[in-house]
Amino acid sequence: MTYPPSNQEFLKKETFSCTKCGQCCRPLVLLSEEDITKIEELGITNFYEVDPLSEGPAKVLKQVKGICMFLKRQGDDFVCGIYHNRPTICKEYPFFSDVKLKDCRPKGWERWHKIEEIVQK
Repeated sequence: MTYPPSNQEFLKKETFSCTKCGQCCRPLVLLSEEDITKIEELGITNFYEVDPLSEGPAKVLKQVKGICMFLKRQGDDFVCGIYHNRPTICKEYPFFSDVKLKDCRPKGWERWHKIEEIVQK
C-alpha cells in the first residue's frame, strides 16, 4: 500500500491491508480492565502503568523508547507479540466510528526516530 493512498480516499476496512510498519504501536494505548485481564491470562505481569498526564487513574501499556513493549520484529515486519490478546483499541485501529483517516500512521510519525533502529530483530 502506498502512503497516502494515491486516490486520496479515506481508509476503508474492506480494502485496508496492513503493511506491518509498526508505526501504530507508538501512541500510548489506554487499557480497559478487560484488556488488562486478557493480557494477565497470558501470564504477563508488569505491562502497564498509570498515565501521569491523565486526570484519572488511566492505565496505559508500558513503552520502551516510545514504542509499545509488545512490538516485535520478524524480518522486515513489525508484529504484535500479544496479537490475539491485544487491547480493544489496537483491534479497532485505525477504524474508529467518528474518525476518517487517509493514512494509518500516527500524525507526526515521520519526525520520530526510525522504528528499525529501536525494535531489534
